[in-house]
Amino acid sequence: LTTDGLTETRGADGTFYPVTERLTERVSLSSTELPRALYEDASAFAGERGQHDDVAILSVRRSPFR
Repeated sequence: LTTDGLTETRGADGTFYPVTERLTERVSLSSTELPRALYEDASAFAGERGQHDDVAILSVRRSPFR
């Protein structure tokens, strides 16, 4: 779950941050590592342009019932 601050992050060329693609690449991270990894990646994607909105990321993992 994320706020629009992540989904509306733009690169230097004006393209939006590819959330689905970047999330798929990081799906093996723990639920505590994933938010920071996405935030840092989005910041790098924005480059000198920087992020212009606040970003909140909540990661939830479902465990199978036993």
